Amino acid sequence: MARNDSAPSAPSQINLIAVGTSLEGTLSAKDDIRVSGTLNGTLKVEGKAIVAQEGRIEGEVTAADADIAGAVHGDIVVKGRLVLKSTARVEGTIKTTRLIVEEGAVIDGTCRMGQLDPKRAEALKSGNGATAPSTTSQSGGQTKNRVLSRCCPVTDHPKWQHNLGEVTPYLSIGVQLAATMVVYVGLGWLIDRWQETTPVFLIVGSVLGMVAFFVQLIRVSKDLTAKNEAKKRKAKEEG
Repeated sequence: MARNDSAPSAPSQINLIAVGTSLEGTLSAKDDIRVSGTLNGTLKVEGKAIVAQEGRIEGEVTAADADIAGAVHGDIVVKGRLVLKSTARVEGTIKTTRLIVEEGAVIDGTCRMGQLDPKRAEALKSGNGATAPSTTSQSGGQTKNRVLSRCCPVTDHPKWQHNLGEVTPYLSIGVQLAATMVVYVGLGWLIDRWQETTPVFLIVGSVLGMVAFFVQLIRVSKDLTAKNEAKKRKAKEEG
């Protein structure tokens, strides 16, 4: 029987900066790294960079992926997915392909999403972390947030679902108004058929339907105005 001399692949390691540990300078790692202590300098990771809630980084973070629950005061460059937990506090420029922000996270700086600049991606792949000019791809967008106290959660819902959610309340209002008009006109028509008074009650029903239509329209308009004002006040309080 042939013997398999191939050595098993080494499992992925997770480097750890424990709570109470403080480092200064540039820290590079090929595998994942978890920061629960303090790093004053640059962090370059070919795997995933994890900043725990008690972790703190004063400097640039470059990684393939990153989960941040602590504080980062410096630029963040992530080739893949960046997740900002609800306890995250970030001050600096964020450049990533995909960003997920939990409610409660704080961002003070510029966020640029989309495909990374090819030079930057190649530098990250080679592990030297060389700085290259950063651009926003056609599929990405640029957003500037200044002292954003609470970020709304970012989901992967398609754009059409978001648009449908915005239009649904107005569609509901249109259906209610149309139903009100139809009910009154229909009642007038039925009474005319029953009493053979066409078109007396049809006209009366149409007039009543129009009155009810406008009354309903005014009521709905007031409700929408109140809801919009409540949203604005809430956004102002959170901002």
